[in-house]
Amino acid sequence: MKQKVVFVDRDDTLIRTGYQGYWYITAPNQVQFFTGVLEGLKRLRDAAVPVFCVTTQNCVPKGVITKEELVAIHDAILYRVDAALSSMVDIGVVFGDAVIGKTELIKWQQNIQNMLAVDEVEYWMIGDLPTDIEAGAATGCKTIHLWYPETEFHIAVNGDPEIAKKHSWDRRPKTSADYEVSGFLEAVEIILREEGRDGL
Repeated sequence: MKQKVVFVDRDDTLIRTGYQGYWYITAPNQVQFFTGVLEGLKRLRDAAVPVFCVTTQNCVPKGVITKEELVAIHDAILYRVDAALSSMVDIGVVFGDAVIGKTELIKWQQNIQNMLAVDEVEYWMIGDLPTDIEAGAATGCKTIHLWYPETEFHIAVNGDPEIAKKHSWDRRPKTSADYEVSGFLEAVEIILREEGRDGL
């Protein structure tokens, strides 16, 4: 049986953005997990499925926060995950306006396979944007597009209207994902079901 590994986007997949009207997460106390995320991570841990968070953070080159402040935010995320007896192995970051792309995922896949010391790995990508799904598909991942019903409201109220308009984030994006879901637990159920493990 192939070893399952899950890549998951950070913002608006694991945690909410737009804290109190701000577009970016700028401090550890702003980290708010979506309902079901910690439970879903725990289920993946119980099924021995490693999870790697992958994210782009153009807030650093824009000067909104420093790299040190971003590390503190990610430390807070990993601490909360660990305290909940969940399992997220690492958080990889691409700085700048670039999206998570094929080159970055291939590098991570190679490192992960070497670290796990297994011959075959089946990769999954969970994300909220078409670029997440495209990067996953381009590197052979099974893809799950996760779009919370509350995301549209949050973007309309708290987000930058110009950014939302540019990316059509005021409505559920159309993607070529293998699966479409509206909650993290639903995504986890799909992965574990394909693994042949109930555990639910």
